[in-house]
Amino acid sequence: MPRNLSNDIIAALSAPVLNLAVFCLLTFKSETIYLWTGVGDTTWNSHTWSGIGSFLNFTGPEDSSVVEAKGLTVTLSGIDTTLLPEALIDYKLGLPATIYLALYSSPGTLIDNPVVAWAGRMDQPTIDISGNEATISIALESRLLNMNCAIDRRYTQQDQQMTWPNDLGFMFVDGIQQITLFWGGFPTTSNNL
Repeated sequence: MPRNLSNDIIAALSAPVLNLAVFCLLTFKSETIYLWTGVGDTTWNSHTWSGIGSFLNFTGPEDSSVVEAKGLTVTLSGIDTTLLPEALIDYKLGLPATIYLALYSSPGTLIDNPVVAWAGRMDQPTIDISGNEATISIALESRLLNMNCAIDRRYTQQDQQMTWPNDLGFMFVDGIQQITLFWGGFPTTSNNL
């Protein structure tokens, strides 16, 4: 997917040392959490992003020259097991998630406008418990997966009334199902049917 990169980002990518960070926005029922791969809190886009360092891991984001739904997995490790019930109650499938790629011109100086590296929706989480710590892996799926879902809509008056209650545009659709129409005039012989 083509992305618009600012001159500052292009210069940072060309520098001999690459100061890279990944920002992760995950939406839950009661709140949106903002995480990043650094240490400590940082502020960007009017939000405070919590740095959890190596406890935040990503697998699977890929770009491709063809249009296809590609998902990824966000893994949060080192979570206290006593917090798991609350995390599972607050989880809901299909809520938005966004991954941003950010660059720093120098340590602590974020280059404005991090690039959206991936955007989609949260899917089923996987939990691994070992001792007093837990790891939650959240599968994130692309919205392109919606293209595979059938749209159960029909060109009927009843279906039209669900969206537009006073519209009568499909009122005669049921009545024309059994009508034989002749294009250009009534046929004069039986082989024109």
